[in-house]
Amino acid sequence: MAKKEWDYTFKIILIGSQGVGKIDLMSPFAGQDQMNNSAIGVDFKLEGIELDGKKIKLQIDTAGQEKFQTISSSYFRGAKGIMFVYDVTNRKSLEDLALWIEHAAEQAKKTERIILGNNCESESARQVSKTEGEELAKKHGMRIFETSTKASLNVEKAFLTLAREIKEKMDRTEKSKYIFKYSAHCKASTFCVYLLSDTNSLSTLSGLFNCTQQICFSLIIGPE
Repeated sequence: MAKKEWDYTFKIILIGSQGVGKIDLMSPFAGQDQMNNSAIGVDFKLEGIELDGKKIKLQIDTAGQEKFQTISSSYFRGAKGIMFVYDVTNRKSLEDLALWIEHAAEQAKKTERIILGNNCESESARQVSKTEGEELAKKHGMRIFETSTKASLNVEKAFLTLAREIKEKMDRTEKSKYIFKYSAHCKASTFCVYLLSDTNSLSTLSGLFNCTQQICFSLIIGPE
């Protein structure tokens, strides 16, 4: 297809210490030409995923800087999701993750986030148990996946899960909105049309009846 039309574009950023495999985690979503240009940071475009009939483009970024102090607030701007990555064969990368999580919390408070324990194929070299990773995730209220790019384990699943959480949050936000739209002269009219954008808000109709008094009205349920 020459031109793709997307229902959503989600910016997802990967954060973690040097050497945990952030760029490797992106490789299933980028062509070789893009990977060759990833020396100081990346901006990958996924060909597209589909969730609940919606076409979603993922923009997956990772910072070239490896110290949390050097990542500016602009890096988080527009991000819908964050993946915090540590290496199960490197205990310090798990210990450092607390700093990354704290720094991100200051910059992107409402962003959906998950934790990835990467390189889980190397059991003989493992320094972080699965239980330790799960306890960290529970402490911060996040999901966790142990991933391996070499064994093709849970990488795409993790991205798809985060994308779904982002979409579901957006859907919940949209459904929480309801608006009664009416003209400025409605109260003086004998007939009014009200637009209710959320069917979950039908409980507010009692107030609507009170305010309309003897005015006849028509209720339309549909998108805002």
